[in-house]
Amino acid sequence: RSSARSVFFRLGDAIAAAGMEGLEAASTSFLGYARTQLGQLERQRDALSPELSVLLPELLERLRAQADAVVINGRFFLGMLGALRLLAEGVAEEAADELARVCAQFATEAWAPAADREPNMQVSEANAGLMLGGMEDEEAALVHSVLAARLSQPGISAKEVHERLRAQPQWAHVCIARVKRACSKVAKASARQSIPCELKSPPVLEARVADGGARVAEAAITGEPPGYGATISAFGSSSVDEARSHDSVRAVLLQLRREWSDEGEAERDACFTPMLDALRHHLGTGAEQPWPPRVLVPGAGLGRLVYELASAGCDALGIESSHLMLLPAHFILSKLVPSGVSVAVCPFAHDVANVRYAANLCRAVQLPGALTEAMLPKEPLRMKMVAGLFEDVAAHDHHRCAWDALLSCFFLDACADVARACTLVHAVLRDGGLWVNLGPLLYHGQDPTSDAKGPQLAADELLLLVQRSGFELLHEGDRECQYGQDPLSMCRFTYRTLFFVARKRAAMAPRLA
Repeated sequence: RSSARSVFFRLGDAIAAAGMEGLEAASTSFLGYARTQLGQLERQRDALSPELSVLLPELLERLRAQADAVVINGRFFLGMLGALRLLAEGVAEEAADELARVCAQFATEAWAPAADREPNMQVSEANAGLMLGGMEDEEAALVHSVLAARLSQPGISAKEVHERLRAQPQWAHVCIARVKRACSKVAKASARQSIPCELKSPPVLEARVADGGARVAEAAITGEPPGYGATISAFGSSSVDEARSHDSVRAVLLQLRREWSDEGEAERDACFTPMLDALRHHLGTGAEQPWPPRVLVPGAGLGRLVYELASAGCDALGIESSHLMLLPAHFILSKLVPSGVSVAVCPFAHDVANVRYAANLCRAVQLPGALTEAMLPKEPLRMKMVAGLFEDVAAHDHHRCAWDALLSCFFLDACADVARACTLVHAVLRDGGLWVNLGPLLYHGQDPTSDAKGPQLAADELLLLVQRSGFELLHEGDRECQYGQDPLSMCRFTYRTLFFVARKRAAMAPRLA
């Protein structure tokens, strides 16, 4: 039985199998997060009426606090990419300074009510026409006059525009409220053409070396990620849908809180503790056996369950297909945990739905949270993380009948075909090997547009399938768990998950091909 001599990531396997697309898309998504989120906050601010801005100035303060939180998150991602040496020298610092500058700008004139902000005066004729379209003649004429006043004197306030217009016979009796509304429309049209929070593009990302094969071998010894010999445009276009990738980065922030902060401990305990207890009860740990049990964790996410297993004395391997998870996991496991350094993120800074107190939005959590003495062993941990799909990894001959246990946490229903997943779990476990599962049955891993979807099974049907696929069911029941929920939210979703423990029967092939 071989064991790893240190904690390391084998990212090179995924690059060899899937090329640069996953790494490029993930890096671009992380780099574009702050720009996209700050743009969304600016559009929310611009949509506020001058009356509401005056009536509820706390709302502007909350938006500004959200912008501060976004900058904290953006600096975390920049620091992560810089620490992993996926950015050219000095790029992370330059981009972080740019984030701070933009946030400082927001904290001053940019967060004043829309009618009082200096507009970007580079309004094209086309945008001006679009702005005036659909208005009544008098309203359009007023907006046009306001635009002309601000073009002739950039920085002029709404009050000064009002005084200037009243000197003209046409607008002698116009009230200041109408002028402020017109100023707001001019400002919004200007923002549509040029968003002031747009971050300038830093230089391209640079890989460390081109010799991928040699670097993969070195990674196994040094614990450092291999280089990939490619350049990536930091803020350029990406093949992934921008909105979808942005939502995925926000999901990563929630996952970071769940797996690596003290605030996520309750969620982890509800899921990980019964699985680890079942493993100890039926299999034991490394301290109780002449060799450490070999445990496989598909859908490992940010690697916390793999780390818990290794800390308990197991030889653990995590499998994760998403580079959005792999890069932060590598950063935490190889940089933060060994050094004892903590960094802050604000995982809930984006969504105001069901928020009881506005201050709750921007609270920060520390990564990693407090680690117990047992989780900081003097000897290197026996753990690895590999990038790829479980179906692909399990198909390799050297994984066949090679594992003592498999722990699937919120994973089974993420598979495209749950019946094939049962067959693959059977294939990788040795005779007598243990399968511990906990999770719901959302079946979110299936492509709804595909004709090759696997079956969607009820829980009792799934348990029958497990038993008829060559397993003896040792235990089954329900466990209430939350996943990525805000404990301070007015609405929290709780899963009633399926928890089962099964043992692979000796010398019996699964009935499914």
